[in-house]
Amino acid sequence: MKFAKWVVDETMPLTAGESTSFKEMIRTANKAITPPDQKVLKDILDSKKLEISEKIKAMIRGKYFSLTTDHQTSLANDNYGTITLHFINEFELKTFILSCTKHENGASVEDMVNQLVHDMHIWGLEKEYFMDAVTDSASNMNDFGRTIEGWHAKHLRHHYCVDRVFQLAAIIAFSGNASLVNYDEDNSVGCLKKARNLVSHINSSCNANEKLANCQQKTNPGGVNYIFYKMW
Repeated sequence: MKFAKWVVDETMPLTAGESTSFKEMIRTANKAITPPDQKVLKDILDSKKLEISEKIKAMIRGKYFSLTTDHQTSLANDNYGTITLHFINEFELKTFILSCTKHENGASVEDMVNQLVHDMHIWGLEKEYFMDAVTDSASNMNDFGRTIEGWHAKHLRHHYCVDRVFQLAAIIAFSGNASLVNYDEDNSVGCLKKARNLVSHINSSCNANEKLANCQQKTNPGGVNYIFYKMW
């Protein structure tokens, strides 16, 4: 069980125990120990998953809950939809990921709604206790929110992620688009543009980066000096 916990905590592959060098290292510490192979490890994790799932189902039964959902694109350009459960148990906020499902051709409204309905069924979540669903403001999430509000559950409301709304507002405010903001070189937009150009120049020029480091050393000899990193 400790080995399985290490694999999960360190995000190791399930085949970690099958590595010849890993087995040799373990035998150096204790010759009687044999790390579990992929099949044994999977059985251990499946058993633990079932145990924890039943505990969560018992914990959430009869309690009001909220869900957050989002979709992400992997480096392989695959789209995944994630649904996360939030509820209060004995005055403590609990958060669990219910599912992370791959969707072909992007996460459509139908895909996300079907995933939500499936998760609620599997986890024993009842509509009468469903308080809020929080999403970003993408068009498919707008339609997703309208769809679930159409369920006419007693308390259910769809909300947009506040952080995402603030981010979009900041993008518009500092975009430098004259049609959206009053743009000139002396206001916040102009200053931000100059700062970004300066950082980009330092990052792309070895000579400029070296000059900056030398100036910092002269200004603060023996102290902590900073160089520009790719912040944009």
